[in-house]
Amino acid sequence: MSDPEGAGGNDPEASASPSGTGLGDEVIEGLAIEYLLLCDAAQVVGAKLYVMGGGWDRLQLSQYPATLPVAIAVGVRVQWTETNRRHKLLIRGLTADADRELFRAEGEFEVGRPPGTPHGMSQLFQVAMNVPLQVPEPGSYTLEATVDDGAAVHALPFLAVGPQPQ
Repeated sequence: MSDPEGAGGNDPEASASPSGTGLGDEVIEGLAIEYLLLCDAAQVVGAKLYVMGGGWDRLQLSQYPATLPVAIAVGVRVQWTETNRRHKLLIRGLTADADRELFRAEGEFEVGRPPGTPHGMSQLFQVAMNVPLQVPEPGSYTLEATVDDGAAVHALPFLAVGPQPQ
């Protein structure tokens, strides 16, 4: 739970995502979603993220509807001023027009200030979770992560397609 390269150190804007880095990125000073990944498998052990088959944004399935076991990995950069406070994390799978929730996972987290951490240094909160991803039909979908009811938001689009014609 440290920032070994010093990125973000005392400058809250240094760790904020640059404008236009992804669909739906929004950063409010203090919290930023650094990554949101769809994976075949993922876990966080000892402040390290382990991923297998991660970073995909396209599924090809032979039939629909389908429910797939997937893993989601999320990293939230927490600035010094937001440490030692509870934060809410919400992850949702949505249809392209956001009229239907495919799944919902929510919880709370708190990032402390470990001994020896330089004053002002940000911390990285990481979590990996397994969810049943329901895919009702071919089309566009969105994976959305939200911290503290919109203090930080990141959306990841993904596409589900049918079998390739032979």
